Amino acid sequence: IGMLYFPGALGPFPYPRLLQVADFPSEEPFIRAETERARQALLEFFAREGYFQATVNVTTDVDETHKLVNITFQTDLHRIARYGDIKIEGVSPAEADHVKGALRSIWARLNLADVRTGKKFSSARLHSASSFIQKHLRKEGHLAPQVRLEKPEYEVDRNRADITYQVTLGPALTVKVKGAHIFTRTLRKLVP
Repeated sequence: IGMLYFPGALGPFPYPRLLQVADFPSEEPFIRAETERARQALLEFFAREGYFQATVNVTTDVDETHKLVNITFQTDLHRIARYGDIKIEGVSPAEADHVKGALRSIWARLNLADVRTGKKFSSARLHSASSFIQKHLRKEGHLAPQVRLEKPEYEVDRNRADITYQVTLGPALTVKVKGAHIFTRTLRKLVP
């Protein structure tokens, strides 16, 4: 295998990241079935990053003199999706509204975790929002809450991806210290 080319995808994504996603063995003989596997891996990667309508066409160029095959993944990313409806499942509707409000707060913006309908899709922001929800529920007295991001549901006609977080609240916990002084930060380190 010679060179791998990714025209159309090098703007938003660095070349080493695309090589990592394609995962072509560097010093192996060329196998045509590997190109289809790499194409599917690229399409899945683009969908995770918000480019749900991306297309990838594979062409090969055989260099007979050097006995190499150069592979070109011609990519058309189209438009990046925007967030659609934000759903919080696994908790009461009142608690879900409270968590959605926290995701729109100034603290969420400062932590790069704000997820609002109409904003551009960002997988890093979605994962940051998962951590933010977990911290928020921990501050409210839930011991070890679990937050899982479900696969986004994409709507082609609106170019929106509906986001769903599956939340499992841990048991409610209240700790009071009597007879000694302990800082809140130290208490958080001692009690998870």
